[in-house]
Amino acid sequence: MILIVLAQNLHATPLAIGMLFASGGVGSIAGAVLSGPLQKRFAFGPLTIVSAWVWAVSWLALAVAPNLWVLGVANGVSFIIVPIFYSVQFSYRMIAIPDHLQGRVQSVFRLLSLGSQPLGLALTGLLIQWIGPGQTVVLLFVPQALIALFATLNRRLRAIPSLSELAPKEIG
Repeated sequence: MILIVLAQNLHATPLAIGMLFASGGVGSIAGAVLSGPLQKRFAFGPLTIVSAWVWAVSWLALAVAPNLWVLGVANGVSFIIVPIFYSVQFSYRMIAIPDHLQGRVQSVFRLLSLGSQPLGLALTGLLIQWIGPGQTVVLLFVPQALIALFATLNRRLRAIPSLSELAPKEIG
């Protein structure tokens, strides 16, 4: 929603707005392609930390984008990180959580992550009306930056080994 309002403020045509959404799709595909190699090369903690910072900074870039090209690149970069983050998190949960608890943990994760989206969208819409789109992006950047900072400072998160080190060894 906020991408549409930001694009309209830059006098985007409906075609340009569609292309902006396509930049997110291209970013998602690129992130999905990069996800496997990144998980093999980097440990869980650094990937989580970098994902949090890339998401926060690319989100903030939406607020200061001077034109549609920059807005599209910022949107594409923000969507590159989504499949990387989710695949790393999902893979870690699959490895670290006992089989008999998988359903419970995955359902709680989905409830919290997806269940909060309607509230977030409603809040975003209200904030756009009250303070404007650029200021809304900056305001919503603050909790994202705090989460990224918390992740960066969390020693336990940084110490989690790579997924290949956590995965059970194959038999035979």
